[in-house]
Amino acid sequence: MQGLKGRPQKPYRPSFGGDPIPGLTRCKDGRWRVMATEQRFSEPDERRAIARFREMTKPAPVMLPVATSIARPALGRAVLDARHGRGVCIGVKTDAELTVARAVQGSEIWTWLRDELTNRPEYIARMVGIPEVAGLRYLSIPKTGMKLSEIIGNYKIHGNATAKAKQEAVKPLERLMAHAGATTLDDLTTPKLLAFKSHVEKTVPGPATRRAYYARIKAVIRFGLKTGMDADRIRPALDRCAVLWTSEAMPSVNPQPISREHFQKLLVTGNGTWRAWLLVGLNLCLHMEEVCAMKWTDFDIPKGTYSCIRNKTRRKRIPRAATLWAETIDALKAIKQTENPYVFISSHGTRYNKNTRVNDFRDLRIKAGLPDAVTFDTIRDGSYTAAVNGAAERIARVLAGHRSAGLQDNYVLRNPDIVRPACDAVHRAYFRD
Repeated sequence: MQGLKGRPQKPYRPSFGGDPIPGLTRCKDGRWRVMATEQRFSEPDERRAIARFREMTKPAPVMLPVATSIARPALGRAVLDARHGRGVCIGVKTDAELTVARAVQGSEIWTWLRDELTNRPEYIARMVGIPEVAGLRYLSIPKTGMKLSEIIGNYKIHGNATAKAKQEAVKPLERLMAHAGATTLDDLTTPKLLAFKSHVEKTVPGPATRRAYYARIKAVIRFGLKTGMDADRIRPALDRCAVLWTSEAMPSVNPQPISREHFQKLLVTGNGTWRAWLLVGLNLCLHMEEVCAMKWTDFDIPKGTYSCIRNKTRRKRIPRAATLWAETIDALKAIKQTENPYVFISSHGTRYNKNTRVNDFRDLRIKAGLPDAVTFDTIRDGSYTAAVNGAAERIARVLAGHRSAGLQDNYVLRNPDIVRPACDAVHRAYFRD
């Protein structure tokens, strides 16, 4: 057949990807050949060669229709003369067509181009010979850094801790902001975080305190994820905050149980004012804060029992129980109950503050002539130590508010009497010969 020369030529495949280009091939000498016309040309740049090929094989120009007004410019072969800001049309023949072409001003051609890139990106990419243009629709606009003030405000509004606890939680983050001069999450760069870590390691005593510092910073930032804040901006900041950690080993647990003689001296010195505090602290194995937070609903005085849920953390709700000694029951009965749900009420009509009560205990210790090592926590240490020594550990753990395998919440709360062996062991250690 006339016009056929050997095997059909394969379409040219651009090295940068994209659709094959029928009718174009590359010769061994590096030149380009247009198969339809056997025309050859030289062009070292592959993209320009493809564009030139399309220019050489493009169809005849389309005539613009005659129109007096247009909502969207029918550009056809119209292009913008950027130097003069006026429309110039190639291929128009009538005055009306030229009028339409010249009506295409700079702002209109950009509107047209935007529409084409939005609606027909593949067509534009094919026509200009740049396949990457087709991916413009998938490019995300860089986001501005999320303000740290928004992070803190979100935590204060939606966090379920007390106002005081929230304030304490955001202090380390505010300290980081001041040290790094940061106002957004993007400002918390790895070098600035490492500099802050070095500062904390030198100025904050104790690995436990430093670890708590770092944990609070991460917790406040992470809280934004729970309320639907932009995760794409929060997670990278949290990843960078991974450098905030302390390598120093945590201090080993070193309980200091109060001696029987020291406890009895505190009872005598405290007399009526402190007697109930000291007895419930030892009988129920409580920290000072837990004594301050005790409510009457936790007790069944006629049955001589105590049971509640220890909110160690938001995720850990641990049952605890105890049986009351005769001395503890008498001390509780001596307290006048009011409409206030708390057992111990301050002179202001509110529950006691832990720090205030710790300072008051220090005064009691001094008055009793006891060493500085005696604190309210040594009373809890003494209670737990005596309970472990005199009863099964799993029972002692329930008294101390620790999780105990096999003892479910409802069972412990319905049967607080299961802790009697541990409570009796503590009573023997501090009251009986």
